[in-house]
Amino acid sequence: MKTLLACTLAVAITSSLSAFETEKYIDKKFPSYMEEAVKTNKLLFVSIGREACSNCTKFYDYIKQGQLKLDEKKFIYLKLDIDNQEHLDYFSSYFSIIGNILPFVGVMNGSGATFGTPRTGYGTAEDYQELITKALDDEKEWIKKEAKRAEEEAQLKAAQEARKAQGKK
Repeated sequence: MKTLLACTLAVAITSSLSAFETEKYIDKKFPSYMEEAVKTNKLLFVSIGREACSNCTKFYDYIKQGQLKLDEKKFIYLKLDIDNQEHLDYFSSYFSIIGNILPFVGVMNGSGATFGTPRTGYGTAEDYQELITKALDDEKEWIKKEAKRAEEEAQLKAAQEARKAQGKK
């Protein structure tokens, strides 16, 4: 009985370490995840690999076991299958695939802007954590630049409208 209780507790603890699904590939079209990222103000943490890949399995274990800290308040995790042409097309339309060692991992927002430097091949949990940290820093800078761009556009539009109003007088 104690063994059964200990095993049940171990499974419950392990499953609570990460709320991200690492057992299955995405089940919706990629654009719907991008829409979700926009609506929820989260980033997409995207991996592409295959089950028969030891590097990929190790990467999935980092997430499942909580060694890779993906904050579910900040990220939506997408697991893509490199042998699915649609998944490969989605991934490669946003990230450059350099090399041939799986998995390929990148971070993007729902608008399609990518952050950090995508990783390829074997990496430690710390290597992937560095990608996350860099991506979050890059996103902050992107937000600042987008706000500045929007402000400049608004100023330009206001100036154009003011000129137009002066011309009517």
